[in-house]
Amino acid sequence: MSYLIDTIILIFLFYLAVSGWLGGFARTLIGPLSLALSIGAGTIYFHKTHNALLTFGIITFSPILIGIVFSVLLFLWNKTIARDKPISSLSRTAGCILNFAWGVLIASLFLTFVAMLPIEIPWMREFKNGVLNTFSYTLIKNPIKNKVPYINNLETLLKVTKNPEQMTAIQATPEFDAVYSSQKIQEALTDEECARLIKSKDILKLMTNPKIQAIFQDQDLLRKMAALSARMTQENSPSK
Repeated sequence: MSYLIDTIILIFLFYLAVSGWLGGFARTLIGPLSLALSIGAGTIYFHKTHNALLTFGIITFSPILIGIVFSVLLFLWNKTIARDKPISSLSRTAGCILNFAWGVLIASLFLTFVAMLPIEIPWMREFKNGVLNTFSYTLIKNPIKNKVPYINNLETLLKVTKNPEQMTAIQATPEFDAVYSSQKIQEALTDEECARLIKSKDILKLMTNPKIQAIFQDQDLLRKMAALSARMTQENSPSK
């Protein structure tokens, strides 16, 4: 299954590169532009709901619908105004590179979305396991893990609570008290499974863990965690 998924992704990327060469830069720009609008919509939705799963769904599938609209508009433009002018070599090369890069991003989003799904259906679970074992997912897994700020904040807080010296320095601050006194934080940090997931930054399981979800859905607590993270960074800076 993993080999098949990697092969399909390679074919998909090759198709996009060729399509970008044939279509030129303007037509190829439809994909990234659609994705940029979808990321913007997904970001706004996440800040309002903190629902990571639906956010990834919006970012992954919205570009298709937006791309169809832009394609129709470009077709009408070419037929009525541009009058099917020939595409230059520079435009073809730029289209090829841009379309390939866009394909890599789309494939990364799709793999991450599948990896985060809490699937119980047997055949779907087999597909998800196949995705998790692909070479493609291995390439994107670590960069994604290191760019999840709330998980990094939890990991930092967990490390501080295990270090007596750091704990003494930070526990008197109002930022620490605001976060550490939260029952949701206490339940997550004292749970061995949660602690293990936070340390390993296992996004797939973290996003479906009830205790972690409770934290992510509390916007006020997330703001307090961000403030504490900034304070801990300040306390651990070389000038201190």
